[in-house]
Amino acid sequence: MSDNPYQAPTASVENRVVHRVDLSEAEALREEYLSHEAAVRSVGMLYYVIVILTSISVVVVAAGLIISDNMQNIVEVLSIVAVVGLIALLQYWIGNGLRTFNRSARNVGGVFAALGLLQFPLGTALNAYILYLLFSAKGKMVFSEEYKAAIEATPHIKTKTSALVWVLVAIFILSIAAMLAIPALVDSGSY
Repeated sequence: MSDNPYQAPTASVENRVVHRVDLSEAEALREEYLSHEAAVRSVGMLYYVIVILTSISVVVVAAGLIISDNMQNIVEVLSIVAVVGLIALLQYWIGNGLRTFNRSARNVGGVFAALGLLQFPLGTALNAYILYLLFSAKGKMVFSEEYKAAIEATPHIKTKTSALVWVLVAIFILSIAAMLAIPALVDSGSY
């Protein structure tokens, strides 16, 4: 080591050659799993949408309970808001974790997706697809440390969301909107 603290570090040519090989291997790995990576990131985005819809619905429900009960059951309303708020925070954590390929978030997201299989028929199809994305052989690779290293080594490779995922997100949002709209139409007599 030199006595000059401002001298640029030196490296042997061998290290640079090894780095190039690792970079090409990382690029090949990313290219192989890029569509699956994009789909998993899209599921993370779907969780963000769920958080927004959950937050809106809890505010609407809480406001309705407060207005209808004239503030008599405020403890009940606050407990409902707290529980649903905690669920929304958990879903945000899952969404963020799926977008960053956190294994813990994958496992908790798997539990939510398994419960979502009970929402027949659209929820069953969507959550079966999510379970496939998270726990298939490709999913295991995307959540591996090796793949995270490949992502860090290849920031120039960007993912694109597949059309199938956008269609599933649109169907999910429309089904939620329909579930919210139908009771309102029935109550108003328009249905």
